[in-house]
Amino acid sequence: WLVGRVARQCGIEPKNVLAPGKYARSVKARSLLCYWGTRELGMTTVDLAKRLNLAQPTVSQAVIRGQKIAEAQGISLMENTKQ
Repeated sequence: WLVGRVARQCGIEPKNVLAPGKYARSVKARSLLCYWGTRELGMTTVDLAKRLNLAQPTVSQAVIRGQKIAEAQGISLMENTKQ
């Protein structure tokens, strides 16, 4: 569910949220996923690291980056996505 929500918010395919690489849109999506996963859904950075095949410190950095993105764009996980 979270991957789908992040993909819709970023305008990319869900598979690209989880794809490895440093493409700007994928990094933004993964950062939002990490931020919302930890701060809004209570997941641990260790759990997210295992699920995303990333190192735990990388996920921690992504949480900070995701928070900045969410605040700058005024978006939240639970906002209404229907147009």
